[in-house]
Amino acid sequence: MIEDTVVERMPQKWRILGPLVAMLGGLFGILAAGHENSGYGLYVAAFVVAPIVEESVKPCGVYWLLGRRPFALPSQQYTVFLTALAGLTFGIIESLVYVGIYYREYDELDHTFVIWRFTVCLLVHTTCSFIVGWGINEKLVAWVRGEDPFLQGNRKFFFTAMAIHSCYNIFAWIISEKTDLFPDSEDALIPFGFIW
Repeated sequence: MIEDTVVERMPQKWRILGPLVAMLGGLFGILAAGHENSGYGLYVAAFVVAPIVEESVKPCGVYWLLGRRPFALPSQQYTVFLTALAGLTFGIIESLVYVGIYYREYDELDHTFVIWRFTVCLLVHTTCSFIVGWGINEKLVAWVRGEDPFLQGNRKFFFTAMAIHSCYNIFAWIISEKTDLFPDSEDALIPFGFIW
């Protein structure tokens, strides 16, 4: 839990703006995710590129706060909270896009798919972002400035989240191949290749 004294030092407006900036970063992550499978092939895009791109881009609002408004991140726990919020925002928007836009026959979608999108997928995105949040700190800034080697001390957080996301995508692909849980990607309004 964040100590009250730490949060009290944060300027009042950033108690509202900080979460909004984090959520906008999650929204921006959707734009990047739309390009992640361009030209890589289904499996490389789903199992390698998507986890790297999504886990790197979802917290871009938190990166901005760290670089430009560090006083808006009064503690590591608060940074983790905002990063998880960005992941949740990304997951909600991604699920709305899959359920409401990619498929013309929204009313005919299996409820299991909708429940999967709004439970399991949100949990994966939020959890992975939560893990990444532990790596967003002054060491990351030092790496960007060229003062420290590549993600010195923080890479375990980024790589762990990417590995979990990749394992989830592999698991979801296996389920989609072995069951009727996911709709057929040929019915997608926009052919997307993978739908989990």
